[in-house]
Amino acid sequence: MVQNVHWFQVCADTDTSVLQDYEGTMWLPETLAWLEPFLPGWRMLVVGVPAAVLYSGAAAALAGWLRSHCKVRVPYTRKVFHFTIMSAAGVAHLAWGLPGVVILGSVTALLMILAVVKGSGFPFYEAMARPSDAPHRTLFILIPLTTTALGGVLANLLFSPFAPIGYMVTGWGDAVGEPAGTRWGKHRYRVPSLAGVTATRSLEGSGAVFVA
Repeated sequence: MVQNVHWFQVCADTDTSVLQDYEGTMWLPETLAWLEPFLPGWRMLVVGVPAAVLYSGAAAALAGWLRSHCKVRVPYTRKVFHFTIMSAAGVAHLAWGLPGVVILGSVTALLMILAVVKGSGFPFYEAMARPSDAPHRTLFILIPLTTTALGGVLANLLFSPFAPIGYMVTGWGDAVGEPAGTRWGKHRYRVPSLAGVTATRSLEGSGAVFVA
C-alpha cells in the first residue's frame, strides 16, 4: 500500500510539466522554440476548431452561393470571403491571441485547398477563381493563400503587437480595392504578373485601397 502511494506521488510530481504542456502548448525542441507563440493548447483546439469550421464554412458557403445562385461577379464574391475571414482574424487575435488566428487560418486554408481539389464547378472554387486568370485560375488561388500566410507569420515575428492592424489593413483595403476597381475603374495600368496572365489595376481601385 505504501509503495502504491509512493508511486502515485511520484507520478503526480513528474507529470506536472506534462499536464502544463497539454494545458498550454506542445513541447518543442530549442531550435523550434520560436514557433511556441503560434501553437494553441489542446483546450483552445477543442473549442476553436469547431468554431473556425463553422465560421469559415459559413463564409465559404456564402461566397459560393453568391456566385452560383446569384451570379455575383468573382471580384465581389472573392472579396466578400476575404473581408469576412481577415476581419475575423483581427477579432480572434485581440480576443484569443495568436493561437486563435492560427486555428482560424489553418481551417480556412484547408477549406481553400478542398475547393482547389474539387476544382471547376464547385461553388466555392468558382467564387474564388477569376475567369480572367484562366488557364491558371488555381494558381491565383494558391499564391494569395501562401503569401497571406507568410505575411501573417512575418507580421507576428517582427511586429507582433501591431499584427491585428495588418490583418485589418489587408482585409479591408484589399477587399475594397478590387470591387471598387471593377465597378468604377476607368484609368487602368498594367502590373507584373505570373504565368503570362495579363494583369491590370486601376487608379480608382488603388485609391480605394489607400483610403480604406
